[in-house]
Amino acid sequence: MSTKVFISYAHKDENYKESLVEHMSGLIRAGLIHEWNDRKIIAGQHWKDSISEHLESSELIVFLISSAFMNSDYCMGVEVDKALSMHKEKKAQLIPIIIRPVDWADSELSKLQGLPKDALAISSWSNEDEAWVNVISGLKKHIQQFQPKDISLPEKKPDSIKPSEYILNWLSDTEIVLTHRKVNQVNLDDIYVIPDIELESKDNLVDIKSSSYLHKELGHFIISGEEQQGKTSLLKYLYKKLLQKDYLPIYIDAFSVKKSSIEQVISKALQMQYENMDYTTYSKSGKAIILIDNLDNIGLNLKFKNIFLNFITTLTQNTFITCHSSYNYVYGEIPALNEHQPIEMLSLGNKKREELVKKWISLGVEENIEDYELYSKCDDLKSRLNIIIKKNIVPPKPIYVLMLLQMFEANAQLNLDLTSYGHCYQQLIYQSFDKAKILKNDFDKYLNVLTELSWEIFKEKDELKNNELEIFFENYNKKFLPVDNNEVLGKLVGHSILCNNGIKVGFKYPYIYYFFVGKKLQNHIETMMKQKTKLNTY
Repeated sequence: MSTKVFISYAHKDENYKESLVEHMSGLIRAGLIHEWNDRKIIAGQHWKDSISEHLESSELIVFLISSAFMNSDYCMGVEVDKALSMHKEKKAQLIPIIIRPVDWADSELSKLQGLPKDALAISSWSNEDEAWVNVISGLKKHIQQFQPKDISLPEKKPDSIKPSEYILNWLSDTEIVLTHRKVNQVNLDDIYVIPDIELESKDNLVDIKSSSYLHKELGHFIISGEEQQGKTSLLKYLYKKLLQKDYLPIYIDAFSVKKSSIEQVISKALQMQYENMDYTTYSKSGKAIILIDNLDNIGLNLKFKNIFLNFITTLTQNTFITCHSSYNYVYGEIPALNEHQPIEMLSLGNKKREELVKKWISLGVEENIEDYELYSKCDDLKSRLNIIIKKNIVPPKPIYVLMLLQMFEANAQLNLDLTSYGHCYQQLIYQSFDKAKILKNDFDKYLNVLTELSWEIFKEKDELKNNELEIFFENYNKKFLPVDNNEVLGKLVGHSILCNNGIKVGFKYPYIYYFFVGKKLQNHIETMMKQKTKLNTY
């Protein structure tokens, strides 16, 4: 049975919290634990209530001890008092982890056995990874030995419906790997800019509004935009806003819809996105709102596509559907969409780019940065962005603006003569490698594995099952220099380059998959051209 672990820390020590979660990944994947920390609180939730609820339902409570933690009134007051009480009553096990040297001898916590060994602070070890391995070993022993006191739980109330941890994590996911020198993890809320939209008013005039208009008006909408325009991020934004208004939104990726059975599709989505919610309760709630992403990728023919969408509109009066701009010419053939108001997402204009730049600059220093510094840095970055965007090297879409900001942050030298976006993608991949602590000498090895893996997935037209993955590595090790399968997969999965759901392994983000498929094709074409040139010389 999985043990719930509650992690408490001072936000100044967030990088230590991230290191702990990273080293716990083996226990998490094995199903031995599932962890919670306050970064999983959804925007709009009452943070004190949420922390209290998760603390009281945990069996293992971990405090990351430092001077910042000891200086926090909330940590040392509310959380420590409650955790010590639960520890004494044997409802949970409380374990202090010393992350930075601090005098904590006068604290009640000092009476507990701390980690790592000899209570030597993590930062004092010559090798921090070894310190964390020691911590994980200690946590394993506590998990194996501790048996929480059997307490009769109160009967669940019918109103205990709430979003699942899976959906809360998904809502915070930026869908691209972002690194910033001031924060360890960049969440979507940190950098999201609400895009402008274009819609036809009742008198057939074009009207430009902010997307925030959508969750205020509600109704049936079909939202079109170019590739990488931010359609999925817009649905995440709407999902969170609707949750705050006490609606029950669900997200459906149209690509996963292979049958027109609405009950089957909705039930599967509810199982992943909510706790204590079934189809019957949902359909009778009067709060249902359906968000369908990438309608142009739905796996149904025209007839059953129409049947499916008709079922949706009978279930709810509020739907948000996204599609590629080119699909505008097709969806007119689907009668079920006749009542949907067409909306076009716009690229980031000058003001929106400025808003995004300010959010990026303010990350981690929101409360300290002076206006002069903020506007000075913003003007500099905007100027550099505009040079690239005006040369049409990359379009003014959120993903590319963020890539460039990240590269400016790292002082990367941009080749402004590039006519493709490959340079940006490659920089993101290299940053992911750095975060995974892959040695630069091994970059080529990992790039080659990913290139060959992408091509195998491309040929199979599906992600690889575990047995197919074993065959892939057997063939790879015969053709190229042998690699340690487990080490390579561990680093690539652990740092969001690949994903493994226990059944299949594939690329987490489509842009990385497309990059490596393109790389394989480019290599193949270059090889053919060399062979042709060689033949011509003979």
